[in-house]
Amino acid sequence: MRRLETGFEKLILVCLNERNDGRECCHDRGSAQVHATLKSWVKEHGLSRRVRISKSGCLDQCSHGTTVLVLPEYHWYGDVTLEDTDRIIADHLQSLVGAGE
Repeated sequence: MRRLETGFEKLILVCLNERNDGRECCHDRGSAQVHATLKSWVKEHGLSRRVRISKSGCLDQCSHGTTVLVLPEYHWYGDVTLEDTDRIIADHLQSLVGAGE
């Protein structure tokens, strides 16, 4: 085993879990749009080598709606909507724009 130095300063996981058994899941609550919006913002602002927006399987928080986990801060967000992406960006990503270039 070896430790990887990826260069990523932040990792944001967006649950895209889909269930076909009638139970609630993040995918059915718009998580794909949340993921796409965050990923697009990172790309548009030239942060793709510093911030990774990743699809996640189940984070075991389905009862809390679309779930987003921001690392390394370890901030969990539930019931995330498309409108909430602006807040996540402001709180966790905006400060990286123009910094560290």
